[in-house]
Amino acid sequence: GRGAGCSRGMNPPKQTLYVNNLPDKPRKEDLKRNLYQLFSQYGPIVDVVAMKTPRTRGQAFVVYKDLVHATAALRGLQGLEFMGKSMKIDFAKAKSESIAKIDGTFRKKDAKQRMKDRQQKERDFLNRKGKGALAAKEPGRQIASKRPRDEEKQTREHPEKRPRTDASDVGELNNILYLVDFPQSLLKHKDALKVIFSPFTGLKDIRIPPSDTSVASAFIEYETEAQAKTALENLMGFPVTTDYTIKLKYAKK
Repeated sequence: GRGAGCSRGMNPPKQTLYVNNLPDKPRKEDLKRNLYQLFSQYGPIVDVVAMKTPRTRGQAFVVYKDLVHATAALRGLQGLEFMGKSMKIDFAKAKSESIAKIDGTFRKKDAKQRMKDRQQKERDFLNRKGKGALAAKEPGRQIASKRPRDEEKQTREHPEKRPRTDASDVGELNNILYLVDFPQSLLKHKDALKVIFSPFTGLKDIRIPPSDTSVASAFIEYETEAQAKTALENLMGFPVTTDYTIKLKYAKK
């Protein structure tokens, strides 16, 4: 893969969008400005990253302040003709540097390390023949532990590194999940919860009891207990905005 987006819908929702199939002729500054103007219609943007190296041509990352706006943009702009080409958009695989700066996981010295790694990958890309393809993977693997952008990838490959609540905290296995303390303000956006939970197979129903406070709860029902477990394990502690992370339990039977 190209380190960010692959097939649409495969990556869990994130504040960062991966945009590809972009025209590679415009100047980088023009491309960034046009992307910003287009994507900012859907909400506040933290950053737009477009690069013109051989490996990253025709690709960009658009970072929103929160998940809901990122999702609205993905749905609204998917397949839109932009500067003569049809855009392909997915959620990025890794947390962006901008979001890492906001939520405090960014470490300055890592930026230099990432730059070295990026340069190494460019060299590998240009020299890739036979064993070169294997070598291309090595630099990223050697310094993965030092790069915030890879933290999320690590938690997928090594689940024990993801902060987990122990079994007693989440209750007894059930095909219905209970979401607690979800900000009411985010529920104003249509399908906000569906956007978060539908990437996981088997979503059957979402019920939101009325609430008079600034936070809401919801029951998220999956077809099977195994599907509910997958969703819970992947979404527990997931940052929906810079100041809210998902809290889930199994609903009481």
